[in-house]
Amino acid sequence: MQKSIYVSGPISKVAGGNVEAFARASALVSCAGDAVNPHDICADVPSGSTWTVYMRYCVARLALCHEVVMLPGWWRSRGARWELVIALMLGLRVYFSERQWQRLSIR
Repeated sequence: MQKSIYVSGPISKVAGGNVEAFARASALVSCAGDAVNPHDICADVPSGSTWTVYMRYCVARLALCHEVVMLPGWWRSRGARWELVIALMLGLRVYFSERQWQRLSIR
């Protein structure tokens, strides 16, 4: 079974939903496992849904992952902070810098 790596970071308060940063991180970690991008998870969530609805989808998928990478600025995001807490409570390995993400592909 291939491990899955959740990408966490700011979305709501970043122009364009921070799509490019999520795509870049997903590409970097995809050689180490299945990159799980919240933008993909929530693609079918009805437009205009509440933050809580989006988080329910993301947290449900996060709980199935093996590792988490945190995008720059994650600490400014309420959702990313919650995802970090949940990941730590579930015992997932968490990576905070791009240098750490790149090491994922070496293991």
